[in-house]
Amino acid sequence: MFTGVSDRRELLDKLRTRMKPGAANIVFDRTIAASGYEATAMMRIVWSGKLKAGVSMAEVAEKEMRLAGVQRPIEPAEMGHALEVFRFADFAGWIIRN
Repeated sequence: MFTGVSDRRELLDKLRTRMKPGAANIVFDRTIAASGYEATAMMRIVWSGKLKAGVSMAEVAEKEMRLAGVQRPIEPAEMGHALEVFRFADFAGWIIRN
């Protein structure tokens, strides 16, 4: 999320409390990566997918460097009772219902 770590809970709470009955929000974000060799393997899978989609290696590396220190991965527990509906390596999506 491009929201400060200290502001996430407030943002997620606002999303929940401002929804009309029957509404849902869909949130996608990067999560804390696996550790050890699994983290290396997942990063290679992600980069491979981007390269196959036509993104140059230079663009992939530039974006990673621009996001360093700005995009802070979310802990899945921060999503509360949201339903995880998508996952690709360390990138996930959840549906938040009220």
